[in-house]
Amino acid sequence: MHSKKAFTLIEILICVGVLGLLATFTVPKLRGIVGVTNVATAKTMAHGLNGAMFAYYETISGAQTAWTAAADDETKYQLLYGAQLLPNAPATLAGYSPSGFTFTFPSLLTARVVITGSSGVVAY
Repeated sequence: MHSKKAFTLIEILICVGVLGLLATFTVPKLRGIVGVTNVATAKTMAHGLNGAMFAYYETISGAQTAWTAAADDETKYQLLYGAQLLPNAPATLAGYSPSGFTFTFPSLLTARVVITGSSGVVAY
């Protein structure tokens, strides 16, 4: 008599059910972690913009006048980018902004960038 060692259909279905339960509980937590990571990335990038704004203010003669004359946020970003204060940054503000977030520049160089996400303004 030969005995074959194999899993029964019931054993396989139980394993699939256990894996399904594990996935049910872990996938939402992973999504939450990704959301927290995106917020942290946006905050870090905003700090980089704030530092670049301060450096622009301190090193460029007539910086506030040029900043005030800038028509929109992209133009203000280009002032910082053109002054080489954002090393290794993308050439556009849209490319710099993390997915799902926007940055709004203040009218004064000594103020802070405003971060807006899907749930509104992000405090940092």
